[in-house]
Amino acid sequence: MRIDVPLRRIVAYEDRAAFEREGDVTLPGGSAVFTVTGLSPLVSDAHIAAALLEAPAGASVDDVRVERRAVTRMNETAERIASLERALEAAADARFVAEQALARAVERRAAAERDLGRFAEAVGRAAWFSGHPAGTEPGFDTLTGALAAADLAVDEMRRGLQRRTEEEQRLQGLVADGRSARQVQETHLRVRVSGPAGPALLRIRGLYPCALWRPSHEAHLVEHPDGRTSVRWTTFATLWQRTGEPWEAVAVSLSTARPGEGADLPGLAEDRLSIRERIPKPKTTRLALREVDAARPDLDSAAPGVYDGGEPRVFDPREPLSLPSDGRPRALLIGHFEVDARTGLTAVPEVSPVVHLRALLRNTDHPLLAGPVTLLRNGAHVGHGDLPYVGPGEAFELSFGSDDRVAFQYERTVEVEERMLGRDRAVYVHQLEFTSIASEPIRLEVLLRVPVSELAGVTVALAERHTTETGATPDADGRVRCPVEVFPHRRRTLRLGFGIEAGGDVVVPPPW
Repeated sequence: MRIDVPLRRIVAYEDRAAFEREGDVTLPGGSAVFTVTGLSPLVSDAHIAAALLEAPAGASVDDVRVERRAVTRMNETAERIASLERALEAAADARFVAEQALARAVERRAAAERDLGRFAEAVGRAAWFSGHPAGTEPGFDTLTGALAAADLAVDEMRRGLQRRTEEEQRLQGLVADGRSARQVQETHLRVRVSGPAGPALLRIRGLYPCALWRPSHEAHLVEHPDGRTSVRWTTFATLWQRTGEPWEAVAVSLSTARPGEGADLPGLAEDRLSIRERIPKPKTTRLALREVDAARPDLDSAAPGVYDGGEPRVFDPREPLSLPSDGRPRALLIGHFEVDARTGLTAVPEVSPVVHLRALLRNTDHPLLAGPVTLLRNGAHVGHGDLPYVGPGEAFELSFGSDDRVAFQYERTVEVEERMLGRDRAVYVHQLEFTSIASEPIRLEVLLRVPVSELAGVTVALAERHTTETGATPDADGRVRCPVEVFPHRRRTLRLGFGIEAGGDVVVPPPW
């Protein structure tokens, strides 16, 4: 017997979706087979499961399987085709009426042209015999106006005929498409139950692909009249689905778990040891420079997935969701908060050629998933950015556009520092020239980098003679933060130099 088991709940993952269907059934007693229709043909056979809840004692599900069959269906129903045919007949009649109206307008235009020609011929004969006749201008004006009006009427009738012809052609295409047939795949679920008679609740759980979600954020920087600055943060979940089954008022949960990833331990490879004669060679150490970027995992070089910091999380939107199976995105609100922020101007010349407005804020007690961020400042859109994973209570920075009042030129140079004892040393210098068009002094922070040595015999130190900023000290990661004040219509020069010290048997490549 056929039963209706509607879709109740969806759990969306980064590459698939789990569904749950529930419906009331009446067990006839003994063994029976229920047929559940309306399933997506993409449902996974390996993950389908059914269970009886609130059923009489002894009732159980003995077997559940997915059955698919190809059927031929018309693109449109008979009622829809009949409606289109009536509309097509009416469009053909309207096109015929427009053709007749155009023909009459062309005839009227030809008559107006003949009247004007005859009048011009009569005026010409009169002028041959008696010179220029008086009082012919009103006649010319009247006939010329009639011809112009006839031209306008012909143009209007032609446009109307074109519109009606296009409408008729459109309806002809719809009728032809509706009459054609296509093959579709019907999917049924056969559920075999047994046990005593009585009411029960049938629950079906399964999995299908072509459904996914990704997090996105919106950060709105608000500068309050009292001088306080805050950021209004909103987190959205963008959901897509093309499973072949529409979702109508279903409860949706968004999970960051990855059920498709395996949990097998990696295999151990064979490790062979061999002995060879040691030959002394002159020892020369050659160093290599490498850059380490702090970034989220690459996830096997696939499309960016949902990164949650390693701890699976579930987000539940407040209201049920209706989403057609068309592959179009739908944004859902899953969180928002507002926190105070500390702002300031920052220049990172090695990354960007402009001065940015930076906001330092601290996350609340909920994590922020990695994803794109839409940036707004006092209601105006200022750009887009990428947010790495931010844990609960963690501080992070965002850039809210550039400040065009300050400009700088940046270059890196190499200078040789001559020494009386020992070999000369190469000094690598960051140099910036700041200019300002503001009416007041502007304070900003410049972030520069120097190499960090991982060897005890190699040291990197700032060159004081080539550094204009006193007290500049690199941190453990080699970052140097220099506060700078730029005055209106004046140049401000910043120099930061560093040298690399190593022994004579160490070859150090230049950092640039």
